[in-house]
Amino acid sequence: MQNNRAKFKIFLVLTCCFTLYALSFKFVSAYTLLQALPGGVTEVSKLSDYLSWLFKFTLAAAAFLAILQIVIGGLQIIYGGASEIARSNAKKRIRDALWGLLLAFGAVLILETISPGQFTNLNLAITPVTIEAPAPTPAMEGEWVTKLADDSRTRDYLKSKYIFTNKGPCPNSYYDTNCTMLSDLPQNAVDGVIKIKQDSGAAITITGGTEIGIHKEHGPNKPVLDLNFNNDLLFYMHDKVGLPSGQKMELNTRYTSTDGKFTVIRENNASGRGQHFHVVFQ
Repeated sequence: MQNNRAKFKIFLVLTCCFTLYALSFKFVSAYTLLQALPGGVTEVSKLSDYLSWLFKFTLAAAAFLAILQIVIGGLQIIYGGASEIARSNAKKRIRDALWGLLLAFGAVLILETISPGQFTNLNLAITPVTIEAPAPTPAMEGEWVTKLADDSRTRDYLKSKYIFTNKGPCPNSYYDTNCTMLSDLPQNAVDGVIKIKQDSGAAITITGGTEIGIHKEHGPNKPVLDLNFNNDLLFYMHDKVGLPSGQKMELNTRYTSTDGKFTVIRENNASGRGQHFHVVFQ
């Protein structure tokens, strides 16, 4: 236990020293070394300069030690005499040195293959990434900007009547998916959905508007809306189309309101929108 604590303290001290040393490079433009490093390095301006030198020095030291071990192994073979054990140890020393030398220079070869000329340039700086907005399409520059403005006005007006929209507007065209568009919605559709809200008192969310996308019968200047399904709206639609009490409003069947103001289909499709009311205003 005492031994583990001592190791942890040493590790903590070394970590703090290295952190302080690394941070010192951030606050000085250049650091003049008290003693020149091997190779004539007397000044570094950032931590990566020091690490680059350390990388090259370690590689040179590994090569020197490997050659030294090979020389020692050769001498052991020459002067080992008839001792088989001495010759075996010498061969192992030479083999290990060659493997170490091959490993060191193999790493350099791999790094040079990946990034030629950069393996000693350990640049730790993070290059800022500039994200440029895509150039606007011709539609966005002109006509579609007007469409989005119209969508916003209609959306805000209906919101003031407590009628909400499930998704944002289409970003580029009526053929986009995963959006709900309210631009070019005829006035009779706007008035009609407000009338349904006032008469039914139900919570109403528009799930399909003038976008074409995956919706049937929808499109610009078409008085068609998809409305969310709830029991209050179901009871209202059931009575509005004149169904007698106890008769179920069937799925995928078109009904006409008794006043002739709209037709409605109780739909349940597989497009991810679930059950809703498809309303076509007259």
